[in-house]
Amino acid sequence: NPQLEYDLFTLVRQLVFHRYLSDCDAIHEYGCGSCGNLLLLAGMFPGRRLHALDWAQASVEIAELIASRAGVPLSGERFDMRQPSARGPLAGGSAILTVHALEQLGTDFGPLIEHFLASGPKRVVHLEPIMELYDPTNVYDHLAIEYSRRRGYLDGYLAALRKLADQGRIEILAAVRPCIGGVIHEASLIVWEDRKSTRLNSSHSSVS
Repeated sequence: NPQLEYDLFTLVRQLVFHRYLSDCDAIHEYGCGSCGNLLLLAGMFPGRRLHALDWAQASVEIAELIASRAGVPLSGERFDMRQPSARGPLAGGSAILTVHALEQLGTDFGPLIEHFLASGPKRVVHLEPIMELYDPTNVYDHLAIEYSRRRGYLDGYLAALRKLADQGRIEILAAVRPCIGGVIHEASLIVWEDRKSTRLNSSHSSVS
């Protein structure tokens, strides 16, 4: 199957979305690109409110086109993750999603994390290349680390989240490497919740 990597990653996304997003009333994808993940979500959760955020105007136009032609409750918005603008608190029960979007930030992710916290989401779900989950003693993982660093990809994000967890600001529900992807580039799963938002949401049901 020449599309094996794509098909396996689609399966992983379906499993992740079902487990961590099925109880969320709205889903906001940051760095949505061509809106492929949002289309997948629309098929899994008909009628769910979806929001596409990306720095490219073309992504906003794609979201609007999908909404008008497919009748999906999907809206689009231009958004710069390096200089995140304040958007105010999200509606209750909203989730934040990123898929291979944060990798371009390198170590410049601090303002975005604070933006996520200020938005008060019910849950934050990432499928991103996470260097901390590679094993530097494994030759393939060593090459993946070198590749990511030379490309200036995401570095230190999980460590920053773990520091916030130690401070009691967030709770990390998952930090797992599914080992699905290319030889030197793959996505790991990170799921976390803002503890303050969790306490305010009395209807929250825990995810094991």
